[in-house]
Amino acid sequence: MDGVDAVYNAVVDAVSPDNGKGETAGKVSRASHYMETGDDCWYGRGRAEDRSKAAEWYIDACALIDMDRRGLAASESSTGFKERIGSPAFVKKAGDMFAEGDGVRKDPEVAMVLYAKAYSSGCAEAGEAARDLKASMGWEQQDAGRAPSRP
Repeated sequence: MDGVDAVYNAVVDAVSPDNGKGETAGKVSRASHYMETGDDCWYGRGRAEDRSKAAEWYIDACALIDMDRRGLAASESSTGFKERIGSPAFVKKAGDMFAEGDGVRKDPEVAMVLYAKAYSSGCAEAGEAARDLKASMGWEQQDAGRAPSRP
């Protein structure tokens, strides 16, 4: 099962009537769990540091947050959902969320990783967003697709 299938199944589980949490509470707790797992991968807590895997978890968390905001239910087409969050445009949107602190913590380094992933998959707008973020953060000497290392 790939990450897209896993997040879709998590959404289905989160909004099931028998979960006892309610639709929004389930999505929010899943998104928080995905963020924590992403952080564990990013910082190497309890596992090897893997920023690529962390990016996948962050994208999934952003997908759940986006679904909650838009009031989407798991009963909507799973194919449409899978295609949307797997698209370079959505990966760029997840980068925007981290760049702006929109529903997630503000983290320009994570945003740069997500922009690089989206750009390498064909989203030219992600390259522009990375350049803009880099300039706003004073990272002009860094490569557009790389964020500085955390201390």
